Amino acid sequence: MDSYNLIALEILLINLFTTHLCSKKKFSIFLTISGLGFSVVLIHFLIYRIPTSLNQGIMAVTRGWLYLIPLVFLYREKLDRMVSVMLFSFMHSILVNSMSMCIVQGIVGVIDIELVVIVQSGIFLISTYFVVRFIRGKFVVILQGIPNRLEKLLIVFGLVLFFCVLWIRFSLLDQISAQAGFVTILLLTTIIILVYWLLYLIVEDSKSISALRKLAYSDNLTGANNRLSLFLDVDKLIDRKEPFYLIYMDLDDFKSINDRFGHDEGDRYLNSFSRATMDTIHGSGQFYRMSGDEFVCTCLGENVEGFIETFEERIHASFENQIPFLGVSIGYAQYPEDCDCAELLIKKADIIMYRTKKRKMQETS
Repeated sequence: MDSYNLIALEILLINLFTTHLCSKKKFSIFLTISGLGFSVVLIHFLIYRIPTSLNQGIMAVTRGWLYLIPLVFLYREKLDRMVSVMLFSFMHSILVNSMSMCIVQGIVGVIDIELVVIVQSGIFLISTYFVVRFIRGKFVVILQGIPNRLEKLLIVFGLVLFFCVLWIRFSLLDQISAQAGFVTILLLTTIIILVYWLLYLIVEDSKSISALRKLAYSDNLTGANNRLSLFLDVDKLIDRKEPFYLIYMDLDDFKSINDRFGHDEGDRYLNSFSRATMDTIHGSGQFYRMSGDEFVCTCLGENVEGFIETFEERIHASFENQIPFLGVSIGYAQYPEDCDCAELLIKKADIIMYRTKKRKMQETS
């Protein structure tokens, strides 16, 4: 194997090694490594059977991207994430190769390929450890935390940096001195690190903001939306003039559960009811805990009477607790027919709910 192919093979193995360490495997380590080894042999054989006028460096990059096919098959990662990891890994390996060439040319005056292999191997030994740590500790956070709508933008951003690296390696370095090339590579490497670090900080801050928003707008016991979230959501529906029902619910005989079994068991009962209700109304409305054993649903459907008639039956079917479900009293108000503000809708639904509860108590006494 000549020195050019040895350089290309080393870059390929570093890219595959980095991607392997930063991805979740579908199969055992033996099958994964075997699949990668078979892919290396097959793609290497096929690519050299194709006549081309491209230089060896461009061919090596092209061959490297062909490995995206087996990587997607062998690892449990989305295509977007795999492409982003490969872009980052390619930028690392091509920058190391470019830096090695500049160092050798600056020392001996010419590009001695054998010396490039030695210098490149040394830089890889030092840099790959830090690159893998950065990908696992920072880059993965970016991939996992970035909103879905921005994943494609992250790939476009990575492609822009990747083509900048290619342009420097295969065009600019041929036109400037080794010293200028070395400085250019250092500057570009610094820019890439700083940009991805900035993205990491932005995603981390976004996660913190999301956590604070969850604390502000959700109930910490049941995970349901809280009272503040209810008023904000109802106001939004009213601002859009979107018709809806506000359903007020109060658990029957909940005090007896606390008295007989204790507050811990009462909390578990509340959680069971919340999970069952969220499963029941999934896709047709939102669920909120007002306080204690009082809850609210907003429902966008038209057949609210049918929903209420079958609600208890569906809750019984999905209620998971050692204490059987004791029932729930329900009242509702409609926007815009009944009133046009959140406070009045809640008040009317609450009044009707208590009438229902009182009637049920009279029927059982």
